[in-house]
Amino acid sequence: MVSIADQPSNANGVPDTIWTLARQKDRRTIIHLINLLGSSDIHWRDTRAERPAAPLLQQLHLRISVDADITSAGWASPDVEGGMFHPLVLTRGNNRGERFVELVVPSLKYWDMIILERQTAAP
Repeated sequence: MVSIADQPSNANGVPDTIWTLARQKDRRTIIHLINLLGSSDIHWRDTRAERPAAPLLQQLHLRISVDADITSAGWASPDVEGGMFHPLVLTRGNNRGERFVELVVPSLKYWDMIILERQTAAP
């Protein structure tokens, strides 16, 4: 589960929200943020380029539920510096047994990707 402070988010691509998609592969959790704010269209692809531009959001505070120890986090977006990967500072927490990490994403225009690295299991 991903929540974004002061922004509507949804894991199902609901219009006028930030769509959050999370996938796991090996030791990585990859989270995609797709900015659907300002759009009432249920189809996220703007094939005719008719929608108004998505608002530029800055300093997004995310809380991400996790089930393992996260050792590092990073962020990339094709909208910033050609998609260059940037490390993120993360804070670990636990709320009544629910483990989470918190981090700040510098900006979101259309699409961002966050990568969380999980600790490897002991041999």
